[in-house]
Amino acid sequence: EVIAHRLPNPEGLSTKVRILLRQGVYELLYLDGIPARATVHETVGLAQQLFGRGMGGLINAVLRRIAENAEEFRANARSFERRLEEADPSAHVISEAASLPVWLAEKWIREYGSARAAELARNTLVNPSPSWRVNMLRPRASSLCLEWKAKGYAPVGECGFSAYGLESSRAG
Repeated sequence: EVIAHRLPNPEGLSTKVRILLRQGVYELLYLDGIPARATVHETVGLAQQLFGRGMGGLINAVLRRIAENAEEFRANARSFERRLEEADPSAHVISEAASLPVWLAEKWIREYGSARAAELARNTLVNPSPSWRVNMLRPRASSLCLEWKAKGYAPVGECGFSAYGLESSRAG
């Protein structure tokens, strides 16, 4: 975990602080449209408001160090993701590559075997296709479902639809 490389004992922080830190790290590493300085500024401001100036300072230091080495962290993440392609990845490899708890990776390996567990972990890293659902309690719900099916939207479950595979002009 990226945070563990910058803090000696991240488990010593409250759950809410760790969640805020993870959110900031995610923005720094995966959301290209947000400048690093904006992510750091907003996350630190929120930390100060919620947890006080001292915690804001700690989060500022951690996020700035991560921002300075963002490319290295992205490369490491891609390296771990590639390790999911190994013949029999261990629970630790699966856990680190997909940011899953070790206990979950171990359970998947017990239940499904290493290859299927790695496949499940890879699926957690994929952005889902755009989808929506119909509120079946509304009067026009059934006719709306029929209308969307006629337009070519793919049904998912009883009242859900997926835009996967459709042109972006039709997915709107």
